[in-house]
Amino acid sequence: MIAARAGDRTLLTAIDPVQLGMPAIDRWAERTRRIELRRLRGEDAVAAFNEGSVDLVLGGRIQDFLLTRSVGILRGTIQLDPVIGLFGLRVMNEQGFLSQAANREALAMTVDRDALIAPFGVGGWVPTTRIVSPSLDGDLGTIGERWSGQTIEERRAVAAARVRDWIASNGAEASRPRLTIWLPDGGGSSVLFERLSSNFAAIGVGLDRAEAQEGADLLLIDDVARYPRAAWFLNRLSCRARRGICSPEADARVADAAVAVSSAERAAMLTEAEAELAGANVFIPFGTPIRWSLVRGTVSGFSPNQWGWHPLMPLAWLPK
Repeated sequence: MIAARAGDRTLLTAIDPVQLGMPAIDRWAERTRRIELRRLRGEDAVAAFNEGSVDLVLGGRIQDFLLTRSVGILRGTIQLDPVIGLFGLRVMNEQGFLSQAANREALAMTVDRDALIAPFGVGGWVPTTRIVSPSLDGDLGTIGERWSGQTIEERRAVAAARVRDWIASNGAEASRPRLTIWLPDGGGSSVLFERLSSNFAAIGVGLDRAEAQEGADLLLIDDVARYPRAAWFLNRLSCRARRGICSPEADARVADAAVAVSSAERAAMLTEAEAELAGANVFIPFGTPIRWSLVRGTVSGFSPNQWGWHPLMPLAWLPK
């Protein structure tokens, strides 16, 4: 496609295959349409869609999902991509309360994942306590959901006891632990913060919202997997990524998997790596990421997919 700037828009025109030395396609000019691409904030993009000046909104995430309530009840307008990836909190330091893996696990135990996403009304969302999405290449299926035999009340009782033990072990001057969390701007993030604050308060941990990523104790990770393999999840949380605390032991298992001579041996190493990461509690998973688009009925060439990726050339191609 050829790109041309026009104010705040980029105009994309499909290149005639003849110009590329390829066979001609009959009625090429009538079979393609120009794409006008604009980058907008979430609220501006949804407003433009409602006004009719935009036919397609791409790149929606959890922080802007509540804006879709204004779109109305047009069937098929809101499209969700069935993506896989990491959606949860990365622990960024090992100081104070977060210095102990058991305390980091306490935070993961107290999160009510279903209730966390319930205000958004996202159908088909899959909560998980695992780091790696099930049934991927490199997943033996031997690692299940954590704490599956306990109710949320039982989990919180265990977690609250750990908080009390930490306070007691730090002397009479120790106070209730308080943590900071970074979330992107947006109404959806405000809902997440309120829910997480309530969850953490249930075990005696305070939560404040950080203005910047730097210095925050907890950081929201919301990434779609680039390929459907366990290795992607493990590499994303590796020490090499240099983002948050990590597990050298898990990295060693991933390195062993890279040179394994059989698929069975490789899967076993990756399973051990996930177990190491889960035990270190460097990441608090919520479930699958949320990716949404707004699609008008006149748009062709759009297809929901597990990558959350929508190439523009198919959108420029008109049906016969």
